[in-house]
Amino acid sequence: MTQPRYQVFVSSTFRDLQEERQAVLDSVLRLNHFPAGMEVFPASDATPWAIIERVIRESDYYLLIIGGKYGSVDADGISYTEKEYDYAVSIGKPVLAFLHADPDNIPVGKSELYENARDRLVKFRQKVEQHHCKYWRTTEELKMHAIVGLTAEIAENPGVGWVRADGVDNQDLLKRLADLQLRFDNMAAENARLQQSLQNTDDAIRGLSTGQDIVDVELVVNQGENNAVDTTVSPTWDALFFGIAKDIFTPCSEARIRNLLTNVAKGEFSELTSTMNSSTYHLTDASFEKIKLQFLAFEFVELQAEERQITPNYRQRYTTWLITPRGRRHFLRSSAVRNDNSLDHDE
Repeated sequence: MTQPRYQVFVSSTFRDLQEERQAVLDSVLRLNHFPAGMEVFPASDATPWAIIERVIRESDYYLLIIGGKYGSVDADGISYTEKEYDYAVSIGKPVLAFLHADPDNIPVGKSELYENARDRLVKFRQKVEQHHCKYWRTTEELKMHAIVGLTAEIAENPGVGWVRADGVDNQDLLKRLADLQLRFDNMAAENARLQQSLQNTDDAIRGLSTGQDIVDVELVVNQGENNAVDTTVSPTWDALFFGIAKDIFTPCSEARIRNLLTNVAKGEFSELTSTMNSSTYHLTDASFEKIKLQFLAFEFVELQAEERQITPNYRQRYTTWLITPRGRRHFLRSSAVRNDNSLDHDE
């Protein structure tokens, strides 16, 4: 199969580094790859930033040369060279940076004359130096570093690159397409199976009492020694579920669940009488099991077996409840703030 040719974006200031840029461009071409940079942009006073971003994005590697000038700046005072570098880093483009080793001895004509620009250049160099970079003094040294660095980067981190249409291995391409089609077909079949499973679940649950339907719950009210009253309260299924939902986003013991459900039932009972403040309450076993089975049938909760080491020779086993994705969706959708005009939108 034909070896790919890679696109290399060459970034630098222009007037002070014309000779150095040309040497690097020649090196990229000598390696049989494509250089890209300001030379490929339309002839205009200001190249739109969107074009620069697109060329960097389409390139396989970003190569930066820093000399003695900070360069032309945008409205925010940031040079276009630094903006190009920041963008390449932000999108994860492989970066090869080459910094002049002795910027203080660069000729005045190729250095920044203004203090503000010099300060920005120093900070830019410091930013680049936080990552791997090479230093150069002469054009020949830069050219050598560019060839060695690019060759090593391609070997270790090959990009996508370009190949001639007649250099593509059609058999390999067809095999890859067939593999992708098979994966797509398998995913489509799995998606259809899951959709049918969800539909079957919805059909099964649709016949159950749920939501704002009322359920009779038996509550035992203890009012002192040998004085217990059995009563029936009628909360909704949602009231019972919302009474425990926040606590079962992490595994919660059945004892805790039972107390929470008792509090919901107690609230219903308190609306009927205000004389039971000193009383204690608990759900009957039958009511607790009825609620548990219903929530399992709704697929709002799942049960888990847990163990706790009590003593070196004894481990306590107990059951916890955990909210399911279906239960989480029901709770969050019911609890979320709604638009006042939501009914109008639904219609």
